[in-house]
Amino acid sequence: MIEVLEIKNLKSIKNLNLSCLKINIFIGEPNTGKSNILESLGVLSFLAYGNKSPLKGFVRYETLSNLFFDEDLENELQIRLQHKTESDVFEIIFTQEDRFKGTYFGYDVSKNFKTDKKNLFEFDYMAKGQYEREQRFEHIKFYRFEKRGLFPEKYSSCLLPPFGSNLLSVLKTHKNLKQEIIDNFLKPFDYKLMFKPQENKIEIVKQYDDILISIPYALVSDTFQRLIFYLTTILSNRDSVLVFEEPESHTFPYYTKFLAESIALDDKNNQFFISTHNPYFLFSVLEKSKKDDIAVFVVYMENFETKARKLTQQEIEDAMNIGLDFFFNLDRFKNEEQE
Repeated sequence: MIEVLEIKNLKSIKNLNLSCLKINIFIGEPNTGKSNILESLGVLSFLAYGNKSPLKGFVRYETLSNLFFDEDLENELQIRLQHKTESDVFEIIFTQEDRFKGTYFGYDVSKNFKTDKKNLFEFDYMAKGQYEREQRFEHIKFYRFEKRGLFPEKYSSCLLPPFGSNLLSVLKTHKNLKQEIIDNFLKPFDYKLMFKPQENKIEIVKQYDDILISIPYALVSDTFQRLIFYLTTILSNRDSVLVFEEPESHTFPYYTKFLAESIALDDKNNQFFISTHNPYFLFSVLEKSKKDDIAVFVVYMENFETKARKLTQQEIEDAMNIGLDFFFNLDRFKNEEQE
């Protein structure tokens, strides 16, 4: 589990140090940098899954200079993860050859030992160039929902970041997960699930008299596609760091609660980093989570820099008592010293 996430010179983040727990939720007004915090983990996820999707699937940019704070290329971009006595450090530097070089090294505090730097990629401004996959980061999985009709990847252990291009294979091979989706989303509407592995397609089937009518998966409601995507992510992963940006978007309140509780009750040793604007989602997670498992960060902008403050347990309880008005009173939670 990530105990400390430290980010330097990434987009709107100059220097941020976050003490993390099992479930980490980021709230705040739009354009304060919540997505940038999550995308720091997206960059690390790319290091392990860049062979499946280009960098733009994990982080937003037009050119790689956009990744640097104020586009200042003289200072390296750095992301540090601390796990007990060990740290993983990833850096991007801009070289004299107009290349962006990504390097990794590890540090063991207990042994005062630092590994040699390992070159992972060397890109031009458009992220074209040499790339070497780093398995050490394959437990970090940045997910971003997108509508899709084809699922060509055959890998079936867990849903592949960032877009779940192997959803068909995962549903075919995880019986309990498949049944969970059928029971909660399809059976109430008398729908059935159809797999077309030769065509890399999933379809939803309804029966009218003695006739079966199939509906392309891409035409199923946005709510159901999102829920199936995120539920598959949660239930197919174990011992992983899962990163979601507003997973409850476009979701009916009942299913918002269902998704939040699925995260709160996770028993597969996953760690979550999630942004949300939805009080119903936040309070549903808080109600079902153990107090020692959840951290809530209020994210705000100060002098054009992203800042984040971790709420105390008392402040979390106050927020739950305030209810929906909590999101209209975030200013009162910014003023204490940042943790």
